[in-house]
Amino acid sequence: MDPEAAGPLAIINPVMNLKFIIAICALAVTGIASAQVTTTLTGRVRDFKMRNTQGGHPDFEWQVSGHKKGMVSQYTNNAGKPNFVAPNGYGGVTSKDTFNQWFNDTAGVNVGFDMPITLTRANNGVYTYSNQNFFAADNKGFGNQGYNRNYGFTYEVNSTFGYEASKNHKFTFTGDDDVWVYINGKLAIDLGGVHGALSQTVDLNSIASSFNLVDGNNYNIQVFYAERHTTQSSFRIDTTIPLVNAPVNPVPEPATMAVLGMGALALFRRKRASK
Repeated sequence: MDPEAAGPLAIINPVMNLKFIIAICALAVTGIASAQVTTTLTGRVRDFKMRNTQGGHPDFEWQVSGHKKGMVSQYTNNAGKPNFVAPNGYGGVTSKDTFNQWFNDTAGVNVGFDMPITLTRANNGVYTYSNQNFFAADNKGFGNQGYNRNYGFTYEVNSTFGYEASKNHKFTFTGDDDVWVYINGKLAIDLGGVHGALSQTVDLNSIASSFNLVDGNNYNIQVFYAERHTTQSSFRIDTTIPLVNAPVNPVPEPATMAVLGMGALALFRRKRASK
């Protein structure tokens, strides 16, 4: 296996920590078909200096590339992150090394902090978070750098869900600039590049076979987002999937995973069998 391209995750992410497993247990006990009105997911913002400032990052405020598919790996790496796999310069990315800083806390290069988003459930069962002015780093990190807003940051949010084929679940992302969504460690939405707001929808039943999704098991969804150019920033999720928060940077705890992880799955399966 390519060390930079770990294959689809089989039910339990190998780097999940105790907090993540507790969340899975809660998911199993309460039932994923619950009708909660809102769900809050806490993600990680990383702020960058713009290219045209002293010490600025070369990938932020470089060029408007338009929508570019194929910028990142089909599978997340061993750290649960995407890799840049395109030629240098493609999509406005200087190199694999500069891209690697986007979704990793890097001293002197970015400033990271946590930020929650709340999805609200409508009567049709769709959970939505919609922000047409998604400026998560305004006046934070390195500051606005002479602009009225902070246009140079990334946002990473992870969650877990129980796959139920009978629910016909879908996940839609709409936004700008770069957006990549991974489900079970495999690329499901590919909206890379510096561009205006674009939208893409994933039907879980349609991808179940190729993404190794088994009815009744738990999997993860990871959203990797970047705002890299003036002047707009929008971020919208619409999904019928009840999500549970998962840590952005989990710490491997194999012993805990072995003890609690399988117990969570057993609870989840018993919950389904009792319906």
